[in-house]
Amino acid sequence: MSPLSEPHAANPPANRQRKPRRGDGTLYQRGSVWWVKFYVHGRAHYESSRSPDKDVALRLLDTRRGQRASGAPVQPRLDLVTYQEAAEALRTHYTVTGARDLAEADGRLAHLTAFFGQDRLPAITADRTETYARRR
Repeated sequence: MSPLSEPHAANPPANRQRKPRRGDGTLYQRGSVWWVKFYVHGRAHYESSRSPDKDVALRLLDTRRGQRASGAPVQPRLDLVTYQEAAEALRTHYTVTGARDLAEADGRLAHLTAFFGQDRLPAITADRTETYARRR
């Protein structure tokens, strides 16, 4: 009987996990907190799970693997990005592409920067933008 015709060769038992492949990412501990290391386009990324629970870190690693596999941008801890950082990225985009006049964009962003300043992007909710509109 050839190896391909054996029933177990094509269908490994459901309780057996596949062996991790190089580049899949790893978990490691620093103090009591678990960290993940994963690769995107051959470059290592490190991210804290902010938890002493290994399962939390494993879920984070699985999320990053899924983002990488689906082609979605892998942005570690997007919830930590501030308005100021996003505004600076927008200015850089306008400078590089020439899509907008930078002086005009700076004038428009100045009002937003005065209000949102160092807010993290997830904190800029509909309620917060309505407050901004009322005060403007």
